[in-house]
Amino acid sequence: MEMRKLMLGVGVLLAAAMTAAQAAALPFVVNQPAAKTAVINLIAGDGSANGGMNFNGGFKGDKTYVIPFGWKVIVKFRDEGVLAHSAIVIPRLAKLPVVISPSQAAFPGAFVKNLNQGWSKSQGVYTFSFTANKAGDFYIACGVPGHALAGQYIDLVISKSAKAASFK
Repeated sequence: MEMRKLMLGVGVLLAAAMTAAQAAALPFVVNQPAAKTAVINLIAGDGSANGGMNFNGGFKGDKTYVIPFGWKVIVKFRDEGVLAHSAIVIPRLAKLPVVISPSQAAFPGAFVKNLNQGWSKSQGVYTFSFTANKAGDFYIACGVPGHALAGQYIDLVISKSAKAASFK
């Protein structure tokens, strides 16, 4: 009986390790040009950059997603940080607010539910989507109060000249 419990425990640990390794291997963007769709893998708290207040390791706008105008964007958000985080697409602002509300989303549906409370690591992946029907410069910001002000935001450009989605 003890050996069986031990084997079960080892199996659970291996499965968790494989899931973490598989998640780490995910590309940050996947193009589906025939469907005019971009799938974004957005990871909050991806490493220690900016004290864990980052997306895909980027903060204060130092990383950028570029999406072709008119494409559907599917965001697969997950939190790998110690703190709960969230995500919302907002217009690029000169000054970020302390509290961000769903009404500030640049596109309908472009945010994680529980925006201000955040989405914890244990809750897994949260998927939301929107149509990139406005060209211009935006932020993907954390909606937990104070997180965007602490630098937890990256750039999102909706481009009329882009032929494919990218992350750099």
